[in-house]
Amino acid sequence: MLQTVLWISLVGLVVSVGFAAYRTLRGPSIADRIAALDTLGTVLIQILIVAAILLNDPQYLTYAVVLAAINYVSTVALGKYIQRGGVIGHGDPDQPARAAGNGSGSAGDTGACTDA
Repeated sequence: MLQTVLWISLVGLVVSVGFAAYRTLRGPSIADRIAALDTLGTVLIQILIVAAILLNDPQYLTYAVVLAAINYVSTVALGKYIQRGGVIGHGDPDQPARAAGNGSGSAGDTGACTDA
């Protein structure tokens, strides 16, 4: 009985991968594509978990944890890129990122820039 339920859920997850891949490729905006890419990663993690149960192989759970970490970091990085135009700094690749503070380097530095 459990095997039948797992196979049915695996088929449903594969169909979900197809829908998420379609939305990733055809999304009307970049935010929709990022959300679909996150969904695609999440569904792939679920497929790995179901495969671990079906094949009785715990190694797939390790792959699922690694994929979950990559999925999270990539979603945060893409969100920051959309919000600020870059992941580090302010998005201008020709300008180096400006250090916070007034340059004195003291412990009480509040990060206020006086030369602006």
